[in-house]
Amino acid sequence: MNFVRRSFISIVRNLGKAIILFLAVLALGIVLSGAISVSQAMQNTEMNLRGDLPPVAIVEADIEALQIYEASTGQLPEYLDALNPQILEEIGALPYVRNFDYSIETLLFSADLERYELDSELLADMGMGSAWTQLNLKGVHGAELFEIEEGIIDLASGRSFTDKEASTLSFVVLISQNFANINNLHIGSTFTLQNIVWDARGFEEVDSDFYIDESIFSQRSYEFEVIGIFVPVVEFNTGDEWLDANFANHIENSIYVSNAVTIAVMRYQFDQMAKMYPDEVIWQENFWRTVWIQNIYTLYCPDDMNAFTHAVEKIAPEFYTVTYASDIFSAMASSIESLESLSLGVLWGAISATVLILSLLITLFVRERKREMGILLALGEKKVKIATQIAAEVLVVALIAMSFSLLVGNFLSIGVSESMLRDSLVAGQIGGQSMTFSTIDFMGFTNNVSTEEVLANYEISLSSAMVLTFFATSIGVVIASTTLPMLYILRLNPRKIMM
Repeated sequence: MNFVRRSFISIVRNLGKAIILFLAVLALGIVLSGAISVSQAMQNTEMNLRGDLPPVAIVEADIEALQIYEASTGQLPEYLDALNPQILEEIGALPYVRNFDYSIETLLFSADLERYELDSELLADMGMGSAWTQLNLKGVHGAELFEIEEGIIDLASGRSFTDKEASTLSFVVLISQNFANINNLHIGSTFTLQNIVWDARGFEEVDSDFYIDESIFSQRSYEFEVIGIFVPVVEFNTGDEWLDANFANHIENSIYVSNAVTIAVMRYQFDQMAKMYPDEVIWQENFWRTVWIQNIYTLYCPDDMNAFTHAVEKIAPEFYTVTYASDIFSAMASSIESLESLSLGVLWGAISATVLILSLLITLFVRERKREMGILLALGEKKVKIATQIAAEVLVVALIAMSFSLLVGNFLSIGVSESMLRDSLVAGQIGGQSMTFSTIDFMGFTNNVSTEEVLANYEISLSSAMVLTFFATSIGVVIASTTLPMLYILRLNPRKIMM
């Protein structure tokens, strides 16, 4: 008789044992199915959320590397090499970069203009006492304004810079609509800002009363012409109202000029500080070491991130690293990763338990059928065919049980895992782990990921990948479980069995 036919006959004749095997596999399969469902759902959730974040990067100081250096040497590096425009241009020329910008920001003062303040009690007044208002100049390096191209702001009226204006010392500006309204400015208006170097020598503390004419060490004025008026488009959502209000307020009060203008302003300040403090080394060294340059790079594809990072490491000075918008998601992702780790732990535990329990159960069933197998061996049946018959019996019952367990485990894991994920995310928020921000947030390129957004992206479904993974794992477990019983069969001696 064909061993396949014998397998089915044996299942029917030993229905009780088949049911016991079915129930054991069903129970263990439910755990396997649930663990695999949760693990794949967590991976898909994290991938979807990260995919929604733009492939945006900045090059900045590597705080972790600096901390390691300090721990090993007992001190921080004496100074960091500057990220000067030449280095940033070289990075921008990499083939992975779709668009980039770098901006040198500085401050000027006005006795006539006001800052636009959002209707928020969270914001502090940025005025300098009763006499001076502090205003932010934001440099651009190209005629095509990066913030316009990336949807951070929209040009409401007027025009942007020409190539010549963006690359030379041209005193033309773009301002926000709200800043223009509060100061009665329009296209073609001119206004004057002061570059003031304050003399703080002899002052232990500086308050609003300090900013008077008597405290001025040197001063230079610049007249600007309004060529464009913009409106912010981005809405900040870092998870902190104070930060959101300040980030939005910063854009509203930013005055866009060429980097050449901000460099000229800062060189004047640098030279005056060198005169004021002739004995301080910092003001006698390289100008670029005193300049912080805000940079931003958008890549063609998120898949280019690793290649871009490696390329930047070869160009940037020591102690600099690449930070991506997706890195800002890492705090929220910790809750997802912890639950994914738990599901993987349960999965491996279930696999180990399944192999052990099924091995013992199958071995017990095989020993009870020792006389039957002795008769078959005495009739000339090969041990390999007997072993294959037993394996086929187990596999048929196991596959039926696994099919049911796939559905049951997937259904049960939906409610349980979502509840666990919500509790983990809420615990992270209470612990302050879910709110994080960086320079990328400040520039308007990312939003904080909320608990509801994570849960909205979290979905357990019977996808083809999940089903294939489950059955591949299940079949592998069953094969591993039958290994020990098959070895027992191959060692049987028909003469000893029949005696």
